[in-house]
Amino acid sequence: MSLESWLAPLKKTFSFIQLGNGNGDKSFLLKTGKGTSAKLKDIEILLQNRLNTEVFPAVPAQVRCFLRDGTLVILVQYPEPAMPYPRKVFRIIRKTLEEEQILVEVQMFLIVQGNVTPTLSGGNARIPDAELAEHIRLQDIGSRNNHSLVRSESGKLAKRKKKSWLLVGAGMTISSIFLYALTRPCVVGKCSAIPRAQKLANESTEIFKQTPLTGEIITAKTELVEAIAVLESIPVWSNYHEDAAYFIDTYEGKLKTLEEVVKALELGGQAAELGKNPPYSVAHWTQVKQMWGEAIAHLNRVKADSEFYTFAQQKIQEYQNNLGIIARQLNKEKQAFNSFKIAQDAAKIAEVRSYAAQSLSNWQLVEATWRTATEQLKLIPPQTTVYAQGQQLYQTYTHRLVAARERKKQEEFALRIYNQALSNAQLAEHSESINQWSAAVAYWQKAIETIQEIPQNSFQSSQALPLISSYTKSWENAQAQLQVALKLEQAKNDLAKTCSAMNKICEYTVEDNNIEVKLTSNYIQDVWQAALVAKAEENVADQVQLLGHISTLEKNLEIISVNAGIPLEVYNAEGVLLVTYNSSR
Repeated sequence: MSLESWLAPLKKTFSFIQLGNGNGDKSFLLKTGKGTSAKLKDIEILLQNRLNTEVFPAVPAQVRCFLRDGTLVILVQYPEPAMPYPRKVFRIIRKTLEEEQILVEVQMFLIVQGNVTPTLSGGNARIPDAELAEHIRLQDIGSRNNHSLVRSESGKLAKRKKKSWLLVGAGMTISSIFLYALTRPCVVGKCSAIPRAQKLANESTEIFKQTPLTGEIITAKTELVEAIAVLESIPVWSNYHEDAAYFIDTYEGKLKTLEEVVKALELGGQAAELGKNPPYSVAHWTQVKQMWGEAIAHLNRVKADSEFYTFAQQKIQEYQNNLGIIARQLNKEKQAFNSFKIAQDAAKIAEVRSYAAQSLSNWQLVEATWRTATEQLKLIPPQTTVYAQGQQLYQTYTHRLVAARERKKQEEFALRIYNQALSNAQLAEHSESINQWSAAVAYWQKAIETIQEIPQNSFQSSQALPLISSYTKSWENAQAQLQVALKLEQAKNDLAKTCSAMNKICEYTVEDNNIEVKLTSNYIQDVWQAALVAKAEENVADQVQLLGHISTLEKNLEIISVNAGIPLEVYNAEGVLLVTYNSSR
């Protein structure tokens, strides 16, 4: 490249800066490829935010935009030291404008304490830094007046001297640029920058032929960054600029891929550290799981033709295993927390039910609820956040379960005894209905003894208490009826003996309240016959014997009436009442 051809764009740029007419109206609208319009002010804000985020995070840069002769001029001012790699700034600006589809010719300048670095039309090539003025203030650029971009330090020079000073300044600037351009890398003589960059890039990928350590990977990234920086130092007017641009694109692609790997390793390291020394909460494990997932996502962005692909695949396998472990730990923590909550809820329900329990079925439900609480606590595995607390609650809940189980057993026993007492009472009543008073007395006695076994603090005790009095009265009545039955039975036995003493003296019927004795006609006839014979024969002895027999019969019947406690009526064979023996006598 000849000196004249190299100076041509510089002269054009210098003339543009000094003499062009500009439009600095911030409300001026630029048409975009989206069919919309963008204000200069909006473009300034967009570019400034983008650059301050990606290039100037520590000391923010200032961006100003204006139109001059149909070209969008972008000025970026930042403090010293001068940026070593301005190409990155140009790439970011160019990419941002492409995204917004700003379809105009663009000129870009970097300003560092009065030094201006412009680009050629369209922003596709970089012009070296030129000392165009001692001081440039961004707020003066883009005004509606035809002011020059180059101003003096004081800003008070007379208008009549302005043109001469500009010519002197221009001459000095071109001389400075020429000397500066000859000192840039790969302009004169051999180019050592490209081999050096290649060496750095090769070293950065060489370590991935084996499994590298994290520190080695960070070093590889640093080497790639340095290789790109070396290539970016080659100016546009160098014969090696095209080769440098090719390698820059190649290495930037590798760097982008390597940054994915580095980011994955950083996330993996953080996730591994956060996963140490469990237990942790569900939220903590969820965060760790997410970090492993993000790390895997970064590794999956490494393409199959990349030098880092094999390493990335190894790490993906490793991280997926770790992700599985964390997922299981997360599920375990979730299940533990869920079991713990179910146990606590069950305990609260059991407490309420125990206070309101009024029957065996209620206590069965209380016991089942406490059992649910303890079983849920047993499901909580070790190395979970609620394990220790769960063990403490397990002891407490177990005691409550035992108490509920004992109370349930007591109520079961009370109900069983209560039902047995009712059954004995029913048997006693049945025995009474068939006049089995001896059995009735026995059943009533058993019913009383059984119901007295019911625990006093059981629910059946309140129902059993009035039954004790009732059963006792029934037992006493049965006892009385049994005595009556026994007397009547004795009366029957005595009547059987009395009536059958001779051939057959009498027939009898025994009722609960009365005894009827009917003398047989044969007996009456025999007595009368014997009396008539004894009287006719004047046999005093037979007469005395006959009277003694009749007296004994009357006495026996009277005794039977007294012993039975009921009246005894004596009838002749024709049914005529002869005599009544009243037990009350």
